[in-house]
Amino acid sequence: MHVGWEGSAHVWLVMQEALSNLGFQFPWPPRGLYYLVNSRYAIGSAFLPSNKSIRYQAQEFRGFARQPRTPLELFNYRHSSLYMVIERCFRVLKVRFPILNDMHSYSQSRQRLIVTTCCVLHNFIRMYSHSDEMFHAWEGQDLEPGDASTSGGARVKGGGNEEAFSPQVQQAMSQFRDEITTAMWAKYIGNHS
Repeated sequence: MHVGWEGSAHVWLVMQEALSNLGFQFPWPPRGLYYLVNSRYAIGSAFLPSNKSIRYQAQEFRGFARQPRTPLELFNYRHSSLYMVIERCFRVLKVRFPILNDMHSYSQSRQRLIVTTCCVLHNFIRMYSHSDEMFHAWEGQDLEPGDASTSGGARVKGGGNEEAFSPQVQQAMSQFRDEITTAMWAKYIGNHS
């Protein structure tokens, strides 16, 4: 975990520093796994963004009985649904520990300890409380894009592991995303025929 940035810092800046500074020991996922990121991030060996310029917010499909019309819309819809789970985790963390919203009176070293402690306690509660009322309360809530502190601001460039964003790796990950999209669409059409 990397703490110490201002609460208003864009996540992509924090991530860019974490990737470029080998001292942070960025937790690269095992081969075959990847991080779900929004379309503002670069595609890479460990980063799977949604497709750019395609409708993708899950809220756009709700209330109107609208269905995805293309394979890319379906992929982005499902990507957005998973991404909202991540956003919801941050929302619940901030509701559970209101101190995270207002720590300006503490020194930066104290703020790091507070954030780390809150995250550890939050994860402990999630692991051992199967009926966490806060998660259930927020489960049905739609989050607007950018509601939680996880929304990005720009693309991540290079970083400590340059080959993770090489053109060849980006092309391979893009093909992988296309394969997922094709398989999802085939199953979706099969279930809705």
